[in-house]
Amino acid sequence: YEKEANALKESISKFANGVFLKEIAIEKGEEPRVILENHKLIKPFQYVTEIFGMPKPGEVDPTPYLALFFILFFGVCLTDAGYGVLLIVFTLVPLLFLKNKLGDTKLIKLMFYGGISTLIMGVLFGSYFGSTTQTLQKFPFFYKLKMIDPIEDTVLFMGLSFAIGYLQVAFAQVVKMISGSKGKNREMFFNGMAWLIFYVAIVFFTLAKIKFNQLQMASGIFLALSTGFLMVGESFGQKIFLKPLVGSIKILQGIIGTMSDVLSYSRLVALGLATAVIALIVNQIAFLLGDMVPYVGWVLTALVLVGGHIFNLGINALGSFIHSGRLQFVEFFPKFLEGGGKRFNPIKPALKYSQIK
Repeated sequence: YEKEANALKESISKFANGVFLKEIAIEKGEEPRVILENHKLIKPFQYVTEIFGMPKPGEVDPTPYLALFFILFFGVCLTDAGYGVLLIVFTLVPLLFLKNKLGDTKLIKLMFYGGISTLIMGVLFGSYFGSTTQTLQKFPFFYKLKMIDPIEDTVLFMGLSFAIGYLQVAFAQVVKMISGSKGKNREMFFNGMAWLIFYVAIVFFTLAKIKFNQLQMASGIFLALSTGFLMVGESFGQKIFLKPLVGSIKILQGIIGTMSDVLSYSRLVALGLATAVIALIVNQIAFLLGDMVPYVGWVLTALVLVGGHIFNLGINALGSFIHSGRLQFVEFFPKFLEGGGKRFNPIKPALKYSQIK
């Protein structure tokens, strides 16, 4: 507030002397307006937050915390390096040459980030405009960069998606602790810490069961202690004789909710496979059609390839944005955010960019 007030006073003093700014108190029952301020690299992700709605005054701004997950999910959903390059080109051109005419460029910058993420994921998944493994083997450098095939390694792909989902669900408790600390809400902070420790204990217990047998006893004790700590956290404020009952019910509800949330991340696999399969089908139809038609078959092949891949990019980029956002709104935000704040809309002249030749 003080920074903005001084900037305003300095601007007005350039053409007027004796400037005095009066602070107007908020009326009883009136909520202060909310404005989001983030680093210029994070600012495009405010577009995602604003679709959900503004946080209430005093709540934490979720934008910095969703940024990495959102852009990662977007790239996993598209999963094609060729589409990543196209998305970078399609967004970079207006950002370089039409920035003044566009005004708000948050969405375009967000799609530019999405293109970079898609390019990286496509290289790791070995997908270039729906290329097959046999085609990729002809290019040893790109083939060596391939880490996973979304079609052949579907189970591994699903497991990675669930792992990423579990990580974000656990990270939501960290944000919950930050929000509780910021709002001086001890119950919220304590509850977030209890769930975070419980999630870590589950991972530790699972790893001990699968690989580190010598740590099974320690992991079991850790899980039992974390469960007791969580029971205290979930029964915060309850009478002593009700704590076990209330805590047990809430823990059961929380575990069911966590399982449901993690399963929702299977949509990353569905969209990633959809992009790869449609791209592969477009290639097959294009070359099959080219072989069937003599002389001008190559023209039909080119048209089907260009039109099919642009359609696939457009429809799946839209799906990637929607479902990556949905994972934030439904699985991430409810853990720490209520929302419903009113946006701050400052009074300013409505200017229009004009170019005089």
